[in-house]
Amino acid sequence: MKLLSWFILLISSVTYALDMTPNNTREIHDLMYLPESGTVFTEITFTSTHSDSDIEYVNQNLTSESKKMLETELQIGSSINDRFAWAIEVPYTLKEESETEYGPASTQNGQKEIIENQGLQDINLKLKYRLKEQSTDKVNLDISLNVSPKTGDSEKGSTTKDGNAYRGGTDFGIGLEVGKKFKDFSLVGNVSFEHNGESESKLLSDESTTKVDSYNTLVLGVTAQLMPTENLFLNAGVGIVNIGEYESLNDGTKTKYDYDSSLVFAFGLGYIISKDSAFGIDYSFISVERDISQDSMNFEEEADASIVNARWNLQF
Repeated sequence: MKLLSWFILLISSVTYALDMTPNNTREIHDLMYLPESGTVFTEITFTSTHSDSDIEYVNQNLTSESKKMLETELQIGSSINDRFAWAIEVPYTLKEESETEYGPASTQNGQKEIIENQGLQDINLKLKYRLKEQSTDKVNLDISLNVSPKTGDSEKGSTTKDGNAYRGGTDFGIGLEVGKKFKDFSLVGNVSFEHNGESESKLLSDESTTKVDSYNTLVLGVTAQLMPTENLFLNAGVGIVNIGEYESLNDGTKTKYDYDSSLVFAFGLGYIISKDSAFGIDYSFISVERDISQDSMNFEEEADASIVNARWNLQF
């Protein structure tokens, strides 16, 4: 929480040196992007994720996992009018590789296994509606809805056979953003609620099935954007992520997961190529802790993830 307070203090200090004249124009790099009526827009992204996690049992290491994932995503949409827009996102996992090493708390101590997954992910459908416009209401206020239906059956890979990238269930969410854009600076606050529906995955290692209960995720965040030049923009954000507890069931064994609240930090820079094209690179980091219960055994897991995202935005 101290880091969050410092972030807010820093943003407050920076604004004193900037031109805070309201800017009511709609531009391709906007934090609350909503183009003018009739605009078709697209975004192409490449994302690289590297995460590490350790699970302990009775103060001894059970497993250590290192995971690397490379994804790409195509988004295309359009604005029906000045207040309403839709989009569809098609993500694809180019490669996901996880290497697990078993520690002294495991009967497989010293052994390693590598599992890979790849393929199409579940699509995502998004709607956005502008409730208030800063030109008349002093601030911008957007509400968004998204649904990601189950696109295919989920299969988790084994050491001998690759799995796919489907989730195995249907998710949906709702979000609210409020912000204001000035000549050299923009600030946006957001809250989002995501319902992760019940899912089912087939484990290719033993042909068993894992079922996961539905759970909810709540995110609160704030993002700022600076414009040092007419074409260069810098983004910085911080958020609090709360993942609800849930249970999974595999071959009659129940496992319960209980998460602590987590902070996520994001930084990025971008360049406006033209009024209809922009490129950006973002880096984000999150650290997660959770308790895992299985029968009468209790485990503790600590994990962190670094995410690099490169994107190209176009509008027509």
